[in-house]
Amino acid sequence: MLYERYCSLSNQNNTQPIWFDDGFINNKEPDKTSLVRNSGDLKYFSSARVQISKSTIIGSGDLTLIIGFGAIVENLNINIISGDLTLFIGPHSEIKNLVIQSFDSQNYIFFGAANTLNTGNLLIQGERAGICFGHDCMFSTNFHARTSDSHSIFSYSTRQRINHDSSIKVGDHVWMGRQVIFNKGVEINDDVIIGQGSIVNGKLEGASCYAGTPAKKIKDNVTWDRARILSIDDIVDTYVYRPIQHAVNLFLLNDTPFHPYAKDTHLNIRSKYKINKCYPWISTIE
Repeated sequence: MLYERYCSLSNQNNTQPIWFDDGFINNKEPDKTSLVRNSGDLKYFSSARVQISKSTIIGSGDLTLIIGFGAIVENLNINIISGDLTLFIGPHSEIKNLVIQSFDSQNYIFFGAANTLNTGNLLIQGERAGICFGHDCMFSTNFHARTSDSHSIFSYSTRQRINHDSSIKVGDHVWMGRQVIFNKGVEINDDVIIGQGSIVNGKLEGASCYAGTPAKKIKDNVTWDRARILSIDDIVDTYVYRPIQHAVNLFLLNDTPFHPYAKDTHLNIRSKYKINKCYPWISTIE
């Protein structure tokens, strides 16, 4: 079942799966003026209040597209060269001006709730390879990530390939600055800041700031917020003009669904994959 696969991948990425009604209740395709399809099979699922426009799917492969409650998708260009891709866009995410290339079987891209991206390029190569972004991530312009070098490097000693494809995992509440690049195999913990122009390899620790080429830790014991405020304790005062931030914080701390009329559909599945962890960047909530 698709929802169980989603919950399982969320669990593997150490991020909380959304409620079923927040992303999977509808299966009627968008109209052709919003989503132009010149490709293989399309399976489409969504929640309520979804906006999709100026988007195109090409290639010979198949796409499963899930768009969560209140998400906005604009100018999404997907090229599925072969195989199949599952693309999940979480509740209240805004994904704009994104180019995706997918090459192999069982590829996947998951954006958690309240992700904001404006201009990027994602390349997925490798059987069962993909990219998972947690909840409440912020991308600046010209973000790039790839799960493969796209070409082979061999050892003369063994005569075998040594640069294997590898998936990317990004935790919750990660801020990626302008022109950041993620190479294959990157793993980023929760609550990380990545400076503009950085090239990221390997594993990054949480509550830290990284920058450079390659990216190195330049500060630890730090967090961030979209609002320009003087203290982390002031975040709660911003909810009056940031209802989406309030909604995602309620979801993370209290497990409140995004859909106002969400039911406990497939609660038994979600319960198997729920996680328990702290969210220290959310100091208080009302």
